[in-house]
Amino acid sequence: MGKKNSKLKQDTIDRLTTATY
Repeated sequence: MGKKNSKLKQDTIDRLTTATY
């Protein structure tokens, strides 16, 4: 569960990074 949540968080960060660029 924790790992899945971590992956979801990373995906969100990646999306935010892409949006920033």
